[in-house]
Amino acid sequence: DIEIIGHWHIGVDAAHFGDDESVIHMRRGRFNMPQIKRRGLDGTQLAGLVEEQCRTLEASGGHICSITIELDGPGVSCYDHLRLGKYRPLVNGIHTGARQSDDANYNLRALLWRRAKEYLQDKPVHLPNDQDLRIQISSMLYSFKDGLLLMQKKPEYKKMYGRSPDSADAFILTMADPKKNPSRKPSQSSGNSSWVDF
Repeated sequence: DIEIIGHWHIGVDAAHFGDDESVIHMRRGRFNMPQIKRRGLDGTQLAGLVEEQCRTLEASGGHICSITIELDGPGVSCYDHLRLGKYRPLVNGIHTGARQSDDANYNLRALLWRRAKEYLQDKPVHLPNDQDLRIQISSMLYSFKDGLLLMQKKPEYKKMYGRSPDSADAFILTMADPKKNPSRKPSQSSGNSSWVDF
């Protein structure tokens, strides 16, 4: 029993070819739509699918606030194509490895996960009945580096569980601030401390 208010925030996790999935997550306030998941899409095809979903949301009376894509991998091609289309002003490309200066989060990825945790704790929240999404959200690990929150890296997660956390990554991308686009490249970090459940 939630009121669907506010604008739509779209998170796009682009996949490498193989067993990874490209995932589109659509969130409006406390309401989260079922994710769109596809394998084998190139950047042009994924951008077209994102635009189609945005048109559908707009036709239902909603307004698109932001489309956030991670630029630390295969998302660059999708980002470039979306920047040529109708939704160009709303496209937000981010580097999740960008260091933060908030004395709490080591990088942007940690900040987005922190926001996602606070969002989920502030009930009620409607999440789709999606086992992959729920498992990935609850199984992501974290540690601390220099006293700052540091989330488990995607390759480490995939090594542990045999698949990439594509659904969770698309969800947390909706937590990005569309008015801020970090320009700093991620830096290399050294080994992690022991992990505990998030």
